Amino acid sequence: MLKRIMVLAGLIGTVGLLMAAGRPGVVRTKDGGIYDGQVEEQQETVKITVRGIQTTIPRENIASIVYGDFETRWNTDYEKLAEKDTKGRMDLAKRAFEERRYDLAEKALNDTLAIDPNNADAAELLRLTLIQRRLEKSTAAASDSKSSPPGSTSPQTATPSSYNTLSPEQIRIIKQGELSETDTRVNISFKNNVQKKYHDTDPNTGMNYTQFLRQPAVVRALMIIRNGGDELAKDVEVTNDPATMLAFRRDVLPIVLNGCATSSCHGGNNESTREFALITPAAGTPEVYTNYYLLHSYQKNISSGSLEGLFNPEQAMMIDRLNPAKSLLLQYGLPSQMADYKHPTVRGYNGIFPRGREDPKYRTIENWINSLGKIDRKYNFDFKLQSRSATGLPSALPTTPSTAPAAQSR
Repeated sequence: MLKRIMVLAGLIGTVGLLMAAGRPGVVRTKDGGIYDGQVEEQQETVKITVRGIQTTIPRENIASIVYGDFETRWNTDYEKLAEKDTKGRMDLAKRAFEERRYDLAEKALNDTLAIDPNNADAAELLRLTLIQRRLEKSTAAASDSKSSPPGSTSPQTATPSSYNTLSPEQIRIIKQGELSETDTRVNISFKNNVQKKYHDTDPNTGMNYTQFLRQPAVVRALMIIRNGGDELAKDVEVTNDPATMLAFRRDVLPIVLNGCATSSCHGGNNESTREFALITPAAGTPEVYTNYYLLHSYQKNISSGSLEGLFNPEQAMMIDRLNPAKSLLLQYGLPSQMADYKHPTVRGYNGIFPRGREDPKYRTIENWINSLGKIDRKYNFDFKLQSRSATGLPSALPTTPSTAPAAQSR
């Protein structure tokens, strides 16, 4: 009898530990937030840990909780799809891509193309999925090669860590600068009682503290970021990508790296590239955000072809938020006969959008630039891409933090 009691007590203790540690699941809040991580239910609150960041949500703000690891939940949703539901398959493919489950994304996209062989969006996302899987595999292989025993052979792949990247502080500034009111799926962590500090110092909130806390997390975050000053903004942590940056990571960057940043062109491992280069492969967040900054900050004086343009050249930007069609990222990708701003002559290169402005890759990038909004963000960081091996830089290059971007119009 005593033995049975001890066994039962042990089982209860084990269950208690499991409950305390949380279970994998997804929590949806009434304001549209989605948290996918370890879920721990308590009497009045629910705690969710996503990539090491813990968020506590009051019970009354919870819309639903679904338990199970990502693959289990994904497969459950996939099995519910109708036989010819290509939209549902595309949605699940994008979810899998965001979670870096490229195997699941590939399955959904292949099934979509089996139903609709002419689905250009599915074909393009499948191509990007295969590219991203290859990039991350090559990054992992290069990382493993660092620990290989002497005399072993390994592929000579340029790894992201071979180049300096933006600092965590600079990445924070970009995440906050690209955050918008529609980012209800972004996970936000408020540190050091920053919400109370902000409410106590800003008399223009127009609401008491309880009313302030009832606002969606992204609304509270943006109020602090935009009105509370940089010291308070530093305590607002955006723990995953805002929608525009997620689309850049998932949809845009693979096109750019595959089409422009090869080893013979604008890849960072091409030491002959002086004017403009990107880090490739770019599997990690520091590399993704560094490439975004390099694209976002690049501009070039370009003559419009007229006599006036020759003496007063236009200042063209790689990403032109106010005039997306003028972005060099689009113009330089067009065949030369279709472009207003022609890519400098390079033997064998005639753009990466063979179908011109109707090319799915062109439309993907154009739609993304349009989604950035007509606000000219200024990220004036003291940063220049450098090869650590070539310059003797340390493995973690310190970079100078900058102030938060100012919203300005040209």
